[in-house]
Amino acid sequence: MPDSLPVDFCAGSLSSCSVLFLLHTVRQNTPVRLSFCLLAANLFAAKGVDGPFWVCFSACMALHATIHEILQATPADVGEVAPLFDLYRQFYGKAPNEEAARRFLFARLSKGESVVYFARHEGKAVAFVQLYPAFSSINLTRQWILNDLFVLAEARKLGYGRALTERAHRLAEETRANGLVLETAVSNQAAQRLYESLGWKRDEEFYRYYLKI
Repeated sequence: MPDSLPVDFCAGSLSSCSVLFLLHTVRQNTPVRLSFCLLAANLFAAKGVDGPFWVCFSACMALHATIHEILQATPADVGEVAPLFDLYRQFYGKAPNEEAARRFLFARLSKGESVVYFARHEGKAVAFVQLYPAFSSINLTRQWILNDLFVLAEARKLGYGRALTERAHRLAEETRANGLVLETAVSNQAAQRLYESLGWKRDEEFYRYYLKI
């Protein structure tokens, strides 16, 4: 768990249950993170933990930097996500058209035809993932198609792609799906490394066919 190191560094004699409870609280309430860090640092100092107040505070702020704010989009969030969706389409060679991107997303979300999660960094939407529901006739189960994943250039290498992919994994678990599927460009090696690091396997058994209409 990457974000446990700063807390363990300062936790000292605080119980692990207390630390985990505080971690859960700060994850769920972005506005209180700064106050949490101040409170935690004072608690650690009061417990006699070695190290001055500011060492504990700095360590806690390092934890804050690793926390990703992931939200499920509703039709009301389309204005925030549509610019990312438009950039994603441009990455795959489509002409810019933010209004068309906005209409498409609004239709999918308002009809319940897709699930979109997006990430904010310092109050700004910087990444999103979109999933479409599918079903497996062979397994008689639900599946999810992880169709779109995009992170703004300035927010890459901050863990947002990984956090969104893991959130998609949890959606599959929550809906009792038997798996997720995706496709990515052969040239997109960064995405391939991410997926493979999370346990995704490249299909070596089936060919993919496409009929253009």
